[in-house]
Amino acid sequence: MATEKACVPLSAGNCRQPQPIRLSGNRLKEIYPELDSWANPLVTKAFVGWQRASGVTVDEPEKRDERFPDFLLTVMLDKQKESCR
Repeated sequence: MATEKACVPLSAGNCRQPQPIRLSGNRLKEIYPELDSWANPLVTKAFVGWQRASGVTVDEPEKRDERFPDFLLTVMLDKQKESCR
C-alpha cells in the first residue's frame, strides 16, 4: 500500500531558520589562529556549517566561541572514524 506525503509550502516567516552570516576567512583566522594554515574559503565554509548545524547566528564575531573549535574537532573525528571502517 503506497502512502502519499502532503506537500505544504512554507510561507514567509514560518519555520525558517535564520540565514548564516558569511564572514571573511581572515577575520575568522584572527579569532581562531589555529586555523591560520587553512584556506580562507574553507574557514568560512566551516564556520557557516557550524552556524547551520548548531542554529547559532553570529552577526560579527568579536571573540572566540569555543563551540566552533569543538564542532570542527567532532566533525574531523567522525570523518576519520568513517574512513577507518
